[in-house]
Amino acid sequence: MGGIGKTTLAKVLYTQLSPHFEVKSFLADVREVSKKYGLVSLQKQLLCQALLEDSFNLFSVYEGNVMINHRLSHKKALVVIDDADNLQHLKCLVGSRDWFGLGSRIIVTTRDEHLLQSYQVDVVYRPTTLDNNEALQLFNLKAFNSNKVPESDFSELSKRVVEYANGLPLALEVLGAFLCGRDETQWRSAIERLKRDSNKEIHDRLIISFDGLEETEKNIFLDIACFFRGEDKDFVLKILDGCEFFPSIGIDVLHRKSLITIDENNVLGMHDLLQEMGRKIVREKSLYEPGRRCRLWEERDVYHVLMKHTATDVVEGMVIDNKREQSKVFTLSSDAFLRMKKLRLLRVLCLLNSHDLKFLSNELRLFEWHDYPLKFMPSCFQPDNLVALLLPNSCIEQLWKDSRLLYKLQILNLEGSKNLIKTPDFEMIPNIESLNFEACTKLVDLHPSIAFLRRLKLLNLSNCKKLRSLPTKIGMGCLQKLILQGCSNLKRFPEIDGEMQCLVELYLDSTGIEELPSSIGHLSNLVLLSLKDCKNLVSLSSGVHGLKCLKFLNLSGCSKIENLPENLQQVEFLEELDLSETAVRKPHSFIFQFKNLKVLSFKGCKGPPSKLQANLVSLFKVIPRGCNDAIALTLPRLSGLSSLTRLNLSYCNLCDGAIPSDICYLSCLETLDLSGNNFTSLPATITRLSMLRFLQLSDCKLLRALPDLQPSIEALILDGCASFEVFVNPSTESTASIYYPSMGGNAATIIKRVLKQVQKLTFGTIMPGSNIPAWYNRRDESSSITISLPPNIRNDSQWVGICLCFVFVSDFNDACEEEAIEYKAVIHSRNSPQAEFRGFLSRRPFTRKRVTKDHLWFLHYCPRDKRFPFNLDDTYGENHECTEIELTIGLVSAKVKKTGLHMVYKKDLELLELACNSISAENFDDINQDASS
Repeated sequence: MGGIGKTTLAKVLYTQLSPHFEVKSFLADVREVSKKYGLVSLQKQLLCQALLEDSFNLFSVYEGNVMINHRLSHKKALVVIDDADNLQHLKCLVGSRDWFGLGSRIIVTTRDEHLLQSYQVDVVYRPTTLDNNEALQLFNLKAFNSNKVPESDFSELSKRVVEYANGLPLALEVLGAFLCGRDETQWRSAIERLKRDSNKEIHDRLIISFDGLEETEKNIFLDIACFFRGEDKDFVLKILDGCEFFPSIGIDVLHRKSLITIDENNVLGMHDLLQEMGRKIVREKSLYEPGRRCRLWEERDVYHVLMKHTATDVVEGMVIDNKREQSKVFTLSSDAFLRMKKLRLLRVLCLLNSHDLKFLSNELRLFEWHDYPLKFMPSCFQPDNLVALLLPNSCIEQLWKDSRLLYKLQILNLEGSKNLIKTPDFEMIPNIESLNFEACTKLVDLHPSIAFLRRLKLLNLSNCKKLRSLPTKIGMGCLQKLILQGCSNLKRFPEIDGEMQCLVELYLDSTGIEELPSSIGHLSNLVLLSLKDCKNLVSLSSGVHGLKCLKFLNLSGCSKIENLPENLQQVEFLEELDLSETAVRKPHSFIFQFKNLKVLSFKGCKGPPSKLQANLVSLFKVIPRGCNDAIALTLPRLSGLSSLTRLNLSYCNLCDGAIPSDICYLSCLETLDLSGNNFTSLPATITRLSMLRFLQLSDCKLLRALPDLQPSIEALILDGCASFEVFVNPSTESTASIYYPSMGGNAATIIKRVLKQVQKLTFGTIMPGSNIPAWYNRRDESSSITISLPPNIRNDSQWVGICLCFVFVSDFNDACEEEAIEYKAVIHSRNSPQAEFRGFLSRRPFTRKRVTKDHLWFLHYCPRDKRFPFNLDDTYGENHECTEIELTIGLVSAKVKKTGLHMVYKKDLELLELACNSISAENFDDINQDASS
């Protein structure tokens, strides 16, 4: 990518390394110089710079090669070849390794990474764009001749320019120099102009890479710039392959030239200024009439063309959207696309009315129309070239009234088309790879030809609630993912015909399936099998032993399953097993011998009382102390689970002694959930879990005490532990976050005790209230608060931490099981740009009961050792003075109304007791009443 700083970096390296070499040469702008003056002139320049001689008589490139090799082969040389774009540049200027002496270094800058790989260089360095702070410093140097934060009048304007440049050094330098010395009005005018027209100097530098592309590569680049930035690479490949642009090689070329990016999620990206450059190329084809441009994406241009009927057959692609005027619903005329004979890409992303369409281009490769308003596709449309048909939430009842052979169609998405009553004959789309009928709620059955689609990779029928049956046998050899979750009327799963070795994920959640066929074992490469909430499923098929690659098995909510088939133990690679809310009471011991199992859940595995126990209770009204009358989960030895990291035993009616003492041998365990059980204390061996990070004990109403916390503990949640009194032996090394939401009247006492005993603990509590206590010396009626920092606070040993309090309006409901508390912290410092951090005060649930009061008071204390919410030394080093902190709190399902902040010093620990005492008993009574309602 041009302008990213390759030449600048090379110059810096050259200057720093030059003293260590016998001869050196920096050949700048090789691409342009070789075009104008030829390679011989560059060979002469290299020899003159290296040997400090005035002239060399060279008459051909061959003579130059011989001369360079002869004169420099015994000299330690440093040579920089700047902006090479041709393999001949390297062959004729640096040749092979024996052209230079031992210890020589050759540095090459280029816009084409493939050039370096072809020449088999030793190391490739890919420069990156600047981060916000670096970008602001560079811009300030050019605009204000200083790296300091600009004057207040220009501060916000500078940020806008930096945001526009998106870290590209070229843009920062050019715009900084252009704005230097101009007043605020001129700055604003220049920034507004940039929204409509890019800077010419930046554009001219960036377009060099585009001009060097082949024609098909240019088309790919422009399609991505106008339509496909942010899209999945594989999806775009299919569309562009249908356009005969040879995208497999074309996208690779663009990527190696840094014109596009491909992230870890396979998503295509592009720098903002490269996208702007591409779109400008398209606009310049017809400055004043958008209907004569090949690609249309801007709302204003699109609606001009559609409403004034100015389209021509030049138009190849169009995106219709109304982000600016979302309240408006436009009506398309029936001949809206009549003149667009070459239209190959059409995306309608907004609600449009249309009563009929007389014409759609037969050149369409991509037809995407959200909320498509018609019952059928236009009869005039001959979709022979169609690759992807995407009609989510459409009014379609049936795609075509007659059968049509669509040989090129690979993707069909009719998700949410609630009127769809008939699927196409799948024999007519033999190359289909992706079918999505999710939430097509009137769909009763599928065309039987679906059973043997040989190229199908994804079939999504989730929430097709009226779907009653599938073909009796399926044998889709390429199918990778099958989703049937929510098909509540589906009672039977088909037999597997053949191996179906590509199927990796199978989702049958919330279906009416009563049993699985024994042929399920033919899915030898299945990795994930989810049967969550299959209420009619009585048992797993004995064929599961054939699922040799199975890693994830979810049976949660299968309330009729009492045990697992013993041959499941042959599935030795199982990593996650969820038996939550099943009828399992005495799990087989083989479950606890899975060496690779990492996650195991028995949440809610407790049964109704036995008849004998029910009779005893009715006769004598006596039940064992600490347990209710439900049957408790019985656990065997746990020590065989050597890889387990998460264990959920919540709401299993466990009493004292029910947790096996060998739990201490779970050496990898990080998360343990024991919520909702009936023990009064935990086994002492639990303190030997050296890797344990999260311990959840919510609703353990009889729990009175805890042993000492391991230093590894990060969060301990005691929501609803009404009997809890004390830590037996609080560890002075622990840095855990302790949450006491809705604990009851002893919360204030425990807060004071913990502060005094364990000053490294982070803790918090929630209770009713609408005002920030006066103890917080900085308060604000919003979700954001700023506090000035005392001088030299980082070296103040008396500073122990931060106390935070906020009032929020509750918006919880029974479906909200977890609330993440996010923060954004901004540190301001003299003579340095601001630093911004984001993170979580808590990722764990801090209240799981429905709370009827709108206003809750949340108290959060965090010591400085927890680096909350930032580490000042890591950010600025020791020589910068931080002046203030701005903190913003965010909750997903609540609105923060007020915020309080207090910098806590050692002397404040006694004063905090006064703040805790201000919490009245009535508050606790209120929240307990709320929790029970």
